[in-house]
Parts: sequence; C-alpha cells; structure tokens
Amino acid sequence: MNKIILLFLLPTLFGCQNETINSVYNNIEFWENLRLDTESDNVELNIVNDLDNKRLTIRFINSKFKFEDIEPYKFYADSLINYIYETEKFDSSYSYYHIEFINGDTSNEIEYPLNEVYASFGLNRIKDGKFKEAIDFFNKAIANNPDKASFYFNKAHCLFEIEKHKESLIAIKKYKKLDGDEKRVLILSARNYKALGDKIMNVFHINKLKNRFPEYILKEIDTLQ
Repeated sequence: MNKIILLFLLPTLFGCQNETINSVYNNIEFWENLRLDTESDNVELNIVNDLDNKRLTIRFINSKFKFEDIEPYKFYADSLINYIYETEKFDSSYSYYHIEFINGDTSNEIEYPLNEVYASFGLNRIKDGKFKEAIDFFNKAIANNPDKASFYFNKAHCLFEIEKHKESLIAIKKYKKLDGDEKRVLILSARNYKALGDKIMNVFHINKLKNRFPEYILKEIDTLQ
C-alpha cells in the first residue's frame, strides 16, 4: 500500500460521530460518503507506513469516540479493514495492521496480524452468504497461522453450507485437536453426518451431546436427527 493510496483514503475515512454503534459500517458507501471536517471536528488522520517492520498504523486523533470498552473500537476497525479490501487498497505484504483511536488522554488500539485480517474478510463473506469466498480467506488465515482453532471451525461451517460434508468433518477434526469447543464439534459433526446419511455416526454425536451437555434443549437436538 503506497503513499498515494494512503493519501486517497484521507478525505473519505472519518466523520461518524452522528452515527450509532448499531449502524452497518461494512457498507462501502458509508465510508466513501464520509467527509473530514477538521475545523469543526478537529479530527486528524495520521498514517504511519512502517515498511521495515511490515506494519501499517492508522491513527484517528481527537476522534470524539468515548466508548467505555474496546468492542466498539474493534467494530469500527473491522469495518475499516473490510473497506480497504473492498476498494482494492489492501496490501498483503504488511504483516500487521495497527489501528489507534486517540481522544485527549484516552487511547485505544487494535493490532491485526495478517491472519486476523484474512479471518475478518472471511467472516464478512459469511454474513453475505459468500461461503466459497470465505473459505479462500480462511485458508489464507490458516496458512499464516495454522494454530488458531477458530479458523478451522469457520472453514468447517462454510464447507457444510456448500454441502462439502466430508471436507467439513476434516476441518472439524483439526479444530478439535486445537482444543476447539466440544459442543460446536458435536453439533456440526452431527449435522454433517445427517447430511451424509450416516445414521450411526449421527446418533453417536447426538447421544454424546446429550450426555455432555444435558442443558442443550430438545428442540435443537431434533434438528440434528
């Protein structure tokens, strides 16, 4: 991502103090319609292009964000990352994307290793029902960090949705080996075996689910059989 591209982003990125946290910020038009009014809002966008350490830092200064916890910041950061990708300004040569929100003495920062950036793209594609594209991103995330359990589960979910049930089961096994959540393993495995017509393995996983998680409601179990 060169300086020309970064300068292109400057006039369009920020000015969302009138929006609510429940708004949808992954929409490209939202980011493109923003205007930076430095006189009234005193907002400064500072971008540090650290090629030596393969790290891109984006700082929002005097951004007027006053959230009490990090989650809303992560929400905006995720949206910004996805905007950069959608507008073809993403550069995979960076190992880290670092975003800081600075308001007076208050500072919140979020750092995304490249594998988390890819995972964010994948989750965004799941929301849009683009499961094949999501799988490509989770594969890239896994290639960058093969030890993150959630990447395998999300990939398994996508494979299930496109009816690649045997491949989904393989991904689930990798997720389980990385200490993935057992309830998720049992539920998605049962669904895959149901789709494959393997009643024995389907019942095996359902019974294990009942024994290990008796609080799991019967209505949900009925959908697995």
